[in-house]
Order: sequence, then structure tokens, then C-alpha cells
Amino acid sequence: MTRMITRKFAVFDCEDAPKWKGHEKLYTETFGGAKATWDIFKCWDGELPGLEAAEQFVGIFITGSHFSAYEDMPWISALMTWLHDFLQREHSTRIVAVCFGSQVAARALGGRVGKNPSQRFVLTVEDLQLTEAFAQKDYFRAAFEQQTGGQEPPASLKIIESHGDQVLELPEAAQLLATSATAPNEVWTVGDRLLAIQGHPEMAPQEALSKIHATLASNGRLSEEEAAASRAALEGTPPDSAAIQRIMEAFVEQGAASDTPLPPPEEVRAGKKPEEGTTPETGTSYGLTGWLPSVTMPAVSLPSLALPAWMPRPGLATSASSAPPGHDSSAPQETSAQPAEAAALLDTATTATQAADSVQISADPEGKSQGDILPGSGAPTGGRPEAGKHLPESSAAEASGSGTPLDVRPGPSMPLQESEAASSCAADRAAARRAKLHAQAERLVDDMAGAVSAELDGAVANYELLFGVNTVSRAEFLHMQQELANWQPLMQARTCSSFEIQRKREACRPLLAALEGLEARMESVEGNIATLDADTRHLARQLGVPPDA
Repeated sequence: MTRMITRKFAVFDCEDAPKWKGHEKLYTETFGGAKATWDIFKCWDGELPGLEAAEQFVGIFITGSHFSAYEDMPWISALMTWLHDFLQREHSTRIVAVCFGSQVAARALGGRVGKNPSQRFVLTVEDLQLTEAFAQKDYFRAAFEQQTGGQEPPASLKIIESHGDQVLELPEAAQLLATSATAPNEVWTVGDRLLAIQGHPEMAPQEALSKIHATLASNGRLSEEEAAASRAALEGTPPDSAAIQRIMEAFVEQGAASDTPLPPPEEVRAGKKPEEGTTPETGTSYGLTGWLPSVTMPAVSLPSLALPAWMPRPGLATSASSAPPGHDSSAPQETSAQPAEAAALLDTATTATQAADSVQISADPEGKSQGDILPGSGAPTGGRPEAGKHLPESSAAEASGSGTPLDVRPGPSMPLQESEAASSCAADRAAARRAKLHAQAERLVDDMAGAVSAELDGAVANYELLFGVNTVSRAEFLHMQQELANWQPLMQARTCSSFEIQRKREACRPLLAALEGLEARMESVEGNIATLDADTRHLARQLGVPPDA
């Protein structure tokens, strides 16, 4: 495959919070160089490139997110499926996945993701303990050759950590490259095609303080002690972000310099699809589903029926769709049958068998046959029925196993061949009756099993509905919490303004009191002036001075 002259890169944006708008610049302004062109895909809005079209990119960067990688959201499932399928293809495009991106990649390849083992949010600067496998990577050594002047690369690096979840179990195809105190699976790779990093090498400490620390400290996800320790680490421990960024860029450039597409590792080819991965036991990063119990459907135990020894035990179907051959499950059936009805049918079959066996045909020394009727069959044992009488129709019907009475008349004994034929005919009718009852009993058992299966399906559907409602509520809660965080600065500013107005109002109160006293004095002066004017006019009249003089 020939690459285009233009070096194309892509950012898979997984963050939709307003305060992080434009955060793709953390990648576009750091990697690729001046001649690079970038495509931005808003994964949270369902945007993903085609698999073949994505092979034109030199590198793909998957961002962090405030979502949890194990949340049941369509766009997260679509991203996992895309990653799984893209890593199955032969190409030289390199993928760098950061924080949430590394967790989604782990799930896509069969790993397991969940909450931090401490159940606390991690926001600090930590040491990465590098493995020997990492130190031997060509792109790792290339990232430090020019910077260290031929000296050995460092054994550890510092990185900003900001996560409530992490990769708990690596995929089978993954190779561990670095660990940290709070995330054992900190950095890992898959066949030098995917580089996954739990920390945030793209982020500056001041940005972590202003956009993450302030929110976590205000909503209680960091205690006062944790918030103080986090601020001290972010302000006092400079991370090795530039060094880790050089490693990321060298990893991507190594793929760009290769003319031979890399085949996916065998573990990836044989890996599990995303939907076959282990579902984490935790809920969201806010712990909203901790109250939801995990449902384990119990094994269904159908009532055991006492079947005669000659009757084979029917196979139990697990659903109405698994009816035995020749049984139309779509036809109307008696779905209200109870176990007692099935037992009654089986008892009837047993009674018919015993009645048929009660008629025994045997040959005497003279070649004659004698019909021995067992007790309860209508005649004494050891002799024929009385002359001129027949067996009761009910007994004869039971003996024959059908609705046709078996007519036993007095007279010369039947030949042995005829008696054997009569016995065989009765046995055939009894066998047909048994088969019919057996089929009825089997259908009843199948219907009971189908009803139980339908009940279980209904329970599972109710649980899925409950889980879907909980997922929607969780998303609404996350949105409300983000809106509250956005409004918090305005609320703080309003509080400050209220305090300032109150302070100025208190300062103006003495001035208002002095002004009221001044107004009272002015009114007194005006009254004195009016009195003086009246006295002046009165004196003028006494002296005879004209008013206008």
C-alpha cells in the first residue's frame, strides 16, 4: 500500500463536556509537524471512519473522556467494534490511546475494565516504572537518543494521572510496558500497532488544576485531604510530559517509515469480539448502579413424573421452539395443562397395560385353551365366565386397550393359533394406546417447559428494561452534574457580588442618616426665613414704607 504524500492524522474525540471543547488541539498542535493534516471524529456523536479509509492515516489518537469505558452506550460499543475490526487488518497505521481510550481498547481486545481498586479518584503526578521490554523498543530508544547525548534512557518517568477507572486485566495479546502505584497496567502495547497509556501526557498541570481539580474538590469526589495532596503534587512535581510525547511521536513515526504493513498478532486474530468480553461488576464512575443486584437465573427443575418401566422418559425441551419432530409448536395447544393431568394420563396407560396382561391364554394337556381372568376382570380366577354372559363392557374395553369390547363367549376352546393371534392383537392395541398417551404426556411436558422458559424470558426482559432505565438516568445525572459545574463559577461570582453590595449598603447608612438630619435643619432654616419675611412686611406697613420700595 502506497501512502499519500500528505501526512494525515486523526483524533477520535471521546469527550463532549463543554469545558473541554477544542481539546483536540492538545494533539493537533503537538504531533505530526507543520505539514500534517488532521481529521477530527466526534466518537461520542457516532462519527467513525471506514476501516479501509482509516488506513490512510499515519496515526490515530484516541482521547480521554468523563464517560466510563464499561458504560452501556451505543457509541462506546461502536468504537470497541471498530477497534477490534481495524486491528484485524494489515496496515501500518499506529494507534495511541490515552486514559479512556486505553480502557476502550482493552475491552475491545478482551481485557477487563473497572473502577480503581481503591474506589477513589486519582488526580496526581506519579512515577512510571518502565519494564525492560519498554526499554528495548526502538521507538523508546529513538525518543531519547538526541535528548540524552547517547546516555542510557531513564528507568522511570513522571506522568499526570486523572482517572476513576483503569484496566484491571490486560488482553491476551497485550505486552506490559510500564506500571505505577495506582495503575498496575499503566502502559501497554499490542504488536507495536497500539500504544495505550492510562495517564495524561498531553495535559499541563495548570489545566488539570483548573478543569479537573476544581470540579472534583467541589463535588466531593476528592476529600479535603485528597484535594490538598493533589494540588501539592500538580503544583510541585513537574511531569515528564515532553519525554512521553516524544515516545508517542516516535511510535507513530516508526509506522510511517515502514513500507510493509504489519499483520495483526495471532492473539488479536483469535481474540474475542467486544460483546464477548467480561462485563464489569461496577456501574458508572459515579457509582449510581451499586444498588442494582446482579441477576443469576436459577436452573429450572421441572416436576419429575413417575413413568412405568416400559415407557421411555421423554426428553425435556427448554423452550416452545424445541418441540420434538412431528410436533407443530405453532399449532394451538392446551397450554393450561398441569402436572396432575399428565400424571393422570400416565396412570390410565398403566391401568390399561395391567388389564391387558390380566387375560392370559394357556394350553391344557388336551390342546384346549383356558381363559384365566384375574381378580377385578369380571370373573373368578381359574375358570371361564358363566354361560350366556359376557365380560362387562368396561372391563373388556380396558383389557383390549381400546374402545372395542373383547367378546369372550362360552363354547369350545379356541385353537392355540387363534388364541395367540387374539393375544397379539390385544397387545398391539395396548401398545398403540400407550404410544398415544406417551405422546400426550410428552406434549404436556413440552408445554410446561415452554411456559417456564417464557416466564424466564419475561424476567430477563424486565431486568434489561430496568438496566436501560438506569442507564438513561445515569446519563441524565452526568449531564446535570456537568451543567452544575459550568454554573458554579457564575454562582460564586453572584455570591461575591451580593457580599460587595451588602458592604457598600452598610457604608452608606451613616451618610443617609446625616442627610436626613441636614434636611431637618434645612426645613428649620426655611421656617425662620418665612417668619423673618412676615416680620419685615409688618414693620414696613407700620413705617409706611411701600412694599415694593
